[in-house]
Amino acid sequence: MLLADQSTHYNIRQMALDMLQCSKEGLLHATRTQRITKSLVEAFDRPPTTKL
Repeated sequence: MLLADQSTHYNIRQMALDMLQCSKEGLLHATRTQRITKSLVEAFDRPPTTKL
């Protein structure tokens, strides 16, 4: 069994928390990008409106 000192344990824990935060931020960014892309596709799928 590998034992790590308290400092190493804290550093590994902090790195894992940072990775989790980045992952959450990445998912939020991906969700926003997906919404924008969907809006663009829907906008181009609609027939153009003619203004006279």
